[in-house]
Amino acid sequence: MKLEKCLIVNNEKIALNTYQMKLLCDSSWIKRSGQFVNVAVDSRKLRRPLSITCYDEKHIVLTYKVAGEGTKLLSMKKSGEIEILNGLGNGFDLDVFESEVLVIGGGIGCAPLMGTLKEALQRGLNVKVIFGFKNEQEALFQKELEQLGVEYRYSFDGQNENAVDKMIEMKWDHLPFCTCGPVAMMKSVCEHNSSYGLASLETRMGCGFGACMGCAVEMKSGMKRICKEGPVFKKEEILWENLR
Repeated sequence: MKLEKCLIVNNEKIALNTYQMKLLCDSSWIKRSGQFVNVAVDSRKLRRPLSITCYDEKHIVLTYKVAGEGTKLLSMKKSGEIEILNGLGNGFDLDVFESEVLVIGGGIGCAPLMGTLKEALQRGLNVKVIFGFKNEQEALFQKELEQLGVEYRYSFDGQNENAVDKMIEMKWDHLPFCTCGPVAMMKSVCEHNSSYGLASLETRMGCGFGACMGCAVEMKSGMKRICKEGPVFKKEEILWENLR
């Protein structure tokens, strides 16, 4: 974990209220997809935790939705430097998947799953993808999925939680999975999929590295910090009623 000043390569709108920022910075600390950085936004006291969509040896890419004043200010930064706190979070452990994996996401939760499915493909896994969005204007990553050649389905039904209906319709509800998105969607995925699963959780964070305990929630094995022990947890660990 360290503070780093990164150079903004580009920061562009890619869908309704959604932006993608590419940064020139160190990526050697990334061990798994699903890890995140804390981004400083001007004089705002708290940093914004943003998951990493993808990366290479010299860059990381962050995808975020404008949801408040902080992310609005972030979307206006087109050049210059930006400070991040890196080395955060535990991501998806793909060592546990033997031959196939279902990647199922909702809304902006689809962003970290792009790195996950790319890593899965590099490992030779058979990857299937379901992404749910409220409408087509908010849809993300369709061109990238087509280029990767994976079998995928989108759900546009007003509630991205209903990506679960698509999982059942496709008879993919027996596949081991990775999921990220709204709590209601992930809860439903875990309840309706009979196989092994990993879920990436999101909550409000203070420090982002486990010191403040602001993101601690009770799991079946005790209190866990989403920023430190997570954000990725096994489905059987999670007490969904404790999540906001």
